[in-house]
Amino acid sequence: MKGVSLTAIPNNVTVITLHHGKANAIDWKFLQALNTALNHLQDTHNAAGVILTGQYPYFSVGLDLATVFPYDREKMATLIGQFIHTLRRILTWPGPTVAAINGHALGGGFLLALACDHRLAVADERIRIGFPDVERQVPLSHSLRLMALHALPASMAHLVNGRAANFTPREAARRGLVELADCADPVEAAVAWIERQPADYARRKAERLAPLLARLDALGPEDVEHFLDQWFAPETRAAFRKVWERVKRGA
Repeated sequence: MKGVSLTAIPNNVTVITLHHGKANAIDWKFLQALNTALNHLQDTHNAAGVILTGQYPYFSVGLDLATVFPYDREKMATLIGQFIHTLRRILTWPGPTVAAINGHALGGGFLLALACDHRLAVADERIRIGFPDVERQVPLSHSLRLMALHALPASMAHLVNGRAANFTPREAARRGLVELADCADPVEAAVAWIERQPADYARRKAERLAPLLARLDALGPEDVEHFLDQWFAPETRAAFRKVWERVKRGA
């Protein structure tokens, strides 16, 4: 399956390994590949435990600026709408979901990890988790912010309220963003976590998510428009243009 690979593990657990380009940067093809994998699992193992992981040193670095920065408002709306849809699919997956963070999880990649029920990270001080420095004013839709706040400790709500930061795995663990894997392979630790979950996990999860889903369902088209207003604001474009130009020069 181009862009991802699926590995079935005993006890009804599947690992989705992201391998879209060097850094698992998020574009339309990335989202298509991930949704194709979810479709396959939904048809065959709807209650399976799912582990999302990347390829060291990248879990996912977020939006592929080289591709998406030139998008006009209409094209960007389509991409962000699909991103929101994908995160909600992961958020509401009936079985337990774990982000096995074995590399940088930044921006949209961090949001992808937050959509999972649990996050386990390798203790590698070279890795960063959170939002890159360029995103001091993080462009987020209402739904992206709500989904992130559902997973973030209250003390870290500022990450999606205008004061972005990123951390080493140990720093992220101290702040309650992740748990450090107790072995070299966070996938192994994620399997063990899933195996410890109760048999009625799906019911408990649905009850826990009900208030959040009610708030998400109440959002209309202005959700994506809110993101677009931030994304196309002059100060945001100026900040991301600098990154885009560096990426282009290094391509």
